[in-house]
Amino acid sequence: MSKLGEVIPQGVDYELTEAGQSLAAPLKALEDWVKEHMASVLEARDVYDEAL
Repeated sequence: MSKLGEVIPQGVDYELTEAGQSLAAPLKALEDWVKEHMASVLEARDVYDEAL
């Protein structure tokens, strides 16, 4: 959703819809998972790449 501002030069303010805001918790959970597992994901990728 966007609103045209009354400032010159005009600007646009954006905000997430309710549906967009509902993604905050799942995205935070994904971020936490990535931080916790990144080392093992990178290691698995290296093992896979070496096997090619």
